[in-house]
Amino acid sequence: MPAGPIPTFGRRLRMLAAGGALAFAGCVAVPIDAPPPPGIGPGPIDSPGYGGPPPVYGGPGPGYRACRVERARFAIGEPATGRLIEAAARRSRASEVRVVRPGDFVTRDFREDRLTLETDRRGTVVAVSCG
Repeated sequence: MPAGPIPTFGRRLRMLAAGGALAFAGCVAVPIDAPPPPGIGPGPIDSPGYGGPPPVYGGPGPGYRACRVERARFAIGEPATGRLIEAAARRSRASEVRVVRPGDFVTRDFREDRLTLETDRRGTVVAVSCG
């Protein structure tokens, strides 16, 4: 015998809706121009993921050049701060920089003018690549 009354279809539907609402309750939109709430994200507050779009250098047009990854390898082992990101972008001649943290979703499109800095959980750069 069941311990309680058997839920009706309407009650099951309400329970399912409440469960769905609880599942999305943890999804919070963080404005790009504001620092993240405490406990969200491992990276430094001055990184592009928290402080707005990365600095843009050059780009398609006169003097445009593809990203040069060998010029950005100095960043490996360093914390991904705003200054480091700017220096890596300037040296590699990338027109866009993205910082990828563990668990981040990234697009797989190839852009020869984009520098990607991969970090560990502490925000230290562990890999650099172009594309």
